[in-house]
Amino acid sequence: MKAADFGDLSRRKTAVIGRPGTGKTTLLGNIARSQPKVLIVDPVGPLARFADLRIPIRAAPTPDAIAGALRRIASECWPAGQRVALDASAIFGDERAQLGDLLGRAAIQHLRGGVVIIDEAHWFMPQGSFSTHKGLFELIGKGRNYGLGTVVSTHRPAMVEKNALELSDLWIIMGLTGTNDLKAVARLLENSGIACDSPRLRQTVAALGLGDFVLWDANLNLPRPPSAPS
Repeated sequence: MKAADFGDLSRRKTAVIGRPGTGKTTLLGNIARSQPKVLIVDPVGPLARFADLRIPIRAAPTPDAIAGALRRIASECWPAGQRVALDASAIFGDERAQLGDLLGRAAIQHLRGGVVIIDEAHWFMPQGSFSTHKGLFELIGKGRNYGLGTVVSTHRPAMVEKNALELSDLWIIMGLTGTNDLKAVARLLENSGIACDSPRLRQTVAALGLGDFVLWDANLNLPRPPSAPS
């Protein structure tokens, strides 16, 4: 299965989970290339190479600065067919959650009909951030009302605020071996209405090779995660 086979991901809520070295960045890049309107939020840098334009975000971002960047994307970049990456590599610590909050709110206000890819989501939506930084959570939950889809990517699902991942309707899980992260994935899937047997899930995901993934799509009649026998 190729990234293009996912079809139009606007209005979809996609979760991509996998440890470093499993091909997650390449998959995200291919997803970005398969979508006509894309905004990549990249706190490290490698995903920016899949964009046509890179916009750096300075430390201590303000609401006006973020809103201005997204207005530019909506009025100039997306109409010109440019995929855009916001380079957040200069943002650290608590400012990452603040940036996520600002981005989510500005995206709902200014962007229409595209896909927002949020890499290293555990930095932008860490555990405990839901009550204080709701912008990205609102984008994930309400984005489809504005034609916006989200791709939330992380290699540490146990560290992501659960509200961000439980809303997903498309799950792409790559190689993952950490006990806490495997338990978190099983718990998140179950909370999303997908029953799964944690030991078998751990065995299946740990055996995945480079570039391989397990996919569950709430909109299709695809195989569900490994379930306990009845």
